[in-house]
Amino acid sequence: NVLNTALVQAAYLSGLVPKLYYTFVADIKNNGKFLQPFSQDPTAFDYREIDVLPTVFDERYRYLLEELGEIGEDAWIPKEELLSRLKNKSDLFVNVELEVFTRNYLNVWPGIQRKGSRETGQENAVRLSAEGRRLLQLLELPWFEALVQRGTLSEEQRKSIHEGVNINKV
Repeated sequence: NVLNTALVQAAYLSGLVPKLYYTFVADIKNNGKFLQPFSQDPTAFDYREIDVLPTVFDERYRYLLEELGEIGEDAWIPKEELLSRLKNKSDLFVNVELEVFTRNYLNVWPGIQRKGSRETGQENAVRLSAEGRRLLQLLELPWFEALVQRGTLSEEQRKSIHEGVNINKV
């Protein structure tokens, strides 16, 4: 697990890896040669995508995801209107130009779905993807503030930080 964590961290720091995944094979000796899933049983084989959060958290990312979340699950919004709304809510976007916003935020951060496709052409509209909804849920967890934002937690928050985490003594 330490090696896996180090590899994931190196991928995050490189800035070149857009998506990570993890495969679990219970019996590596007998089943490690398989590249395709050999079982639907998650105790024998499991594939999971790992949500990518930036190593240095940019608060603009939170504002962007929250704004898309407020717009609604199925609603598309033109990128100009989205940027305008963000500029009205936060000083962090005041000096951001549309081209920079599109290139550095909409095109690269996970959780943002562009309308259309690269094959058929992309339209001038974005919305929060299913991945974005999962990321918003992560951002609301108390451990996120403690670990990523290095915030100060109350005693009650400290006690509840491991709630829902299955911790067993080994």
